[in-house]
Amino acid sequence: LRPKASEEFHGDETRNSFRQAFCCFLEQRCSADELYLRTCATDTFLILYEGYRILASEWLVVNEYVKRELANIERHLEKKESTFRELEQHLKELYRIRRRCNKDRELVTEAALQCEKRGQALWPSSKGTPHGNADAVIFAERHAEELEEDFKYVLNNMSINISRIEKDINLLMALVAISEGRQGLQENRGIRFL
Repeated sequence: LRPKASEEFHGDETRNSFRQAFCCFLEQRCSADELYLRTCATDTFLILYEGYRILASEWLVVNEYVKRELANIERHLEKKESTFRELEQHLKELYRIRRRCNKDRELVTEAALQCEKRGQALWPSSKGTPHGNADAVIFAERHAEELEEDFKYVLNNMSINISRIEKDINLLMALVAISEGRQGLQENRGIRFL
């Protein structure tokens, strides 16, 4: 039985597009560079090089979404004086974004470590093959260093966003304290009036 069009899971499309992009880039690189193709025969990490590049670019997209969310919150705070309830809602949203960003940073750090180690320990590599030539080792290391730089760039952007989140949280906590103080003053005036 095939699911109805409205019941289809759209994650399959994303997975297929990722697979297609990976296969296309790998095919282009292998057909354009003979040394790359020969080195891929003995180095699993080099085969996955294009996949890591796609992942790094996807993390940059995620980071841009976080920037947009932060800009929306900041813009809302600049436009008008928010109520206590709105401030509280923005604070909860920032806590949610911070939690997600910290988890994302852990995942990117893990990918960066894999690039630094050139994959997992059990993966075959040109370094570990007894007949591996020096050109293949240097070639694979150069590609690993490029990926390390890509992931460092992603981590740097994530750190900037996390710093921005912390500043926004501090600002909102100060605004909440001011709002509570105003509310307390109004209640005291009301009690005095009674």
